[in-house]
Amino acid sequence: GDSNVIAEVRDPDGAGGRAELSIDVLPTEAPEVEMLTPVAGENYYSNQLIQFSALVSDLEDEPEDLTVSWTSSVDGELPLDNNINADGEISDYTYLSEGNHALELRVEDSTGKISTEEVVIQVGGENNDPTCGFTAPNDGDAFVVGESVIFSGTAMDDDISNNDLLVEVSSNLDGVFQNLSPFSDGTFSFASNTLSTGTHTITLTVTDEVGDDCSMGMLISIGNAPLASIDEPLDGSVFSAGETVTFRGTVSDSEDQANQIAVVWNSDIEGEIQSGNANSQGVSQFTRSDLTVEEIVGWMVLFWGVVWVGDWWNGRMLWAVPIAFLWHDDSCDGIRLGAIFMPSGGPILRRFCCDLDVVSTVFDTFLTIVRQFSTGWICRNGSRTQQSNVEVQS
Repeated sequence: GDSNVIAEVRDPDGAGGRAELSIDVLPTEAPEVEMLTPVAGENYYSNQLIQFSALVSDLEDEPEDLTVSWTSSVDGELPLDNNINADGEISDYTYLSEGNHALELRVEDSTGKISTEEVVIQVGGENNDPTCGFTAPNDGDAFVVGESVIFSGTAMDDDISNNDLLVEVSSNLDGVFQNLSPFSDGTFSFASNTLSTGTHTITLTVTDEVGDDCSMGMLISIGNAPLASIDEPLDGSVFSAGETVTFRGTVSDSEDQANQIAVVWNSDIEGEIQSGNANSQGVSQFTRSDLTVEEIVGWMVLFWGVVWVGDWWNGRMLWAVPIAFLWHDDSCDGIRLGAIFMPSGGPILRRFCCDLDVVSTVFDTFLTIVRQFSTGWICRNGSRTQQSNVEVQS
């Protein structure tokens, strides 16, 4: 507020003089302080530099005229560069020992007024790098362009929760194509069908909260699918048991030589029956005479009837012969109906395959009638044809 300053002087004879000055004394403010880092609750490690930063200002003094110091309850005054720039910013890095630290930032202005701010942080021991790896696909695997490739692996850390890690998967051809966090057990998995054609170096990078990381890599190939056709035997061909069967197929690929294409022949009964690379012309050929004939057992019902045998005018001879029958086997998903017709040219067999769903509602009643007029159940053995297919890999 307003104040008067009075000065009086006197000599030995008692003469004196007096002067008076009126002044206005203005109050000053303490500096303003905002600590930016470290932050309570964050993870800090004794082998990792810790940033100390703040914003300071003063109404009367320029920022560079302020005096700054940092102290720790464990390590004492910290050896930091406390110079303040024109914007009032302070920033420097140092290590702290392991333990629970009460940190104080102290700022003093030219009038001696002081402001402080404190924070408590926990500093752990040395940080451990995360560990990582792919579990799928395998190094060197090949896929068809547009096919979904399943990538899975592990990303783990001894210091923080696994799901706090950052997982990045990248290709040297296509760049980063996946970012994610692992599950709490450290596993991750995703599918991608966007990789371009070519040989990719796939890199897995796992980063923890302080920037330490783990990297692993592998090679996979993305290409066009090879072409394949079965030339022999023809579809529907029938062979006797023990007969030599020639298998011949042709393969090609837009990226690989024909003799680099792996060919696998499979049977729906026996599984794999041949494997190996095609020749330089893209031909895969072999013979087999030991293919299995699978026996199946069905059932048959015969209907007996009386037919004329011989000419009508040369005599009458009656024979009791089966004229119709029903049976079921694995080759018909239902019931087969057969009938013998006797035109003048000789007997002709006609067979029909009836949908089982259609006849199921009346089947029980029908069988009751059949049992009264038929010779009974007769087991019938049959054979199933084998179907072959060929798989090719380039």
